[in-house]
Amino acid sequence: MADATRPVEVTEVIAQRDAYLRTAVGVVVRHDEAADGSVGVVLDRTVFYPGGGGQPADTGWLRPGAIVAAGGAGAEWRVTSMRRAGGDLAHVLDPAAGAPGPDVGALVTAEIDWDRRHLLMRTHTALHVLCGVIWKTEPVAVVFVAGNVTVAGCPSLIFAASASAMLNTPLVGARSVR
Repeated sequence: MADATRPVEVTEVIAQRDAYLRTAVGVVVRHDEAADGSVGVVLDRTVFYPGGGGQPADTGWLRPGAIVAAGGAGAEWRVTSMRRAGGDLAHVLDPAAGAPGPDVGALVTAEIDWDRRHLLMRTHTALHVLCGVIWKTEPVAVVFVAGNVTVAGCPSLIFAASASAMLNTPLVGARSVR
């Protein structure tokens, strides 16, 4: 289903420059159908983080046109994940929507699920803090395995009671955590 008349381009990943940007306007370059039948939409630029380094990919929406306000009315396509498609990134559409996605050449607004992104950003930072506390207390290598992820998309961590006390002590100071 890929458009063979257009050369492969590299999607501009705006999220790598501005992690706080929630929407961006892009042009649909091509559709990408995976072996599992899922449809991906390749844009010339995106605000979606593609995942990597233990971080999951963003989810969100593609909406037709250059919508200024998030959550605008009209058609929309739910983006459930991202995947590599050659040198590009494809926004994987929710198969339950049953629509083929926006047409090639169409202008769309890509909007991330900000609540989820911000939760993942905060969790990522907290894990770095946690690793720092462990390293300062007991200088051993800390490895986090991202296999145990809750429905909310955040890792669940389980420690023995003695480890919990050791970890909580340095964190109970009067520090602002947001």
